[in-house]
Amino acid sequence: MQAHKVVKARLRKEKFAFFEALGSYTILHHLNNPTAIDLFLRKQLGPLIEYSDSKSMNLCHTLDVYLKNNGNVNSTSKELFMHRSSLLYRLERIESLLNIRLNDSETRFNLMMALKLYEMYGYRKKRLPDEDA
Repeated sequence: MQAHKVVKARLRKEKFAFFEALGSYTILHHLNNPTAIDLFLRKQLGPLIEYSDSKSMNLCHTLDVYLKNNGNVNSTSKELFMHRSSLLYRLERIESLLNIRLNDSETRFNLMMALKLYEMYGYRKKRLPDEDA
């Protein structure tokens, strides 16, 4: 049942998945605090999502492909059909917008978790009740 729910929410293209293959999605699927999810997404990806929404480049997708390629710039640029220098510019922009360093393993872990949550739950732009006015 859990695999079916995760496939419906996240893995629509694949149409099926074995529970053993779900990895972190088995945990992420059980998160039931939308406010905590929104706060985490806002902290990890908020500026990137909002920048991407206002521009014609999807920096979230760039970041996702980069992380899935284990930080390999050559592999990422090939997968994105992008010149290496353009990718490096985007990565610098991502670091600047999020005020992070992509060479930090804890940062990469948090970003990968945030990207999975973003895919599963989306991102609410409205203000959260506990934010300052």
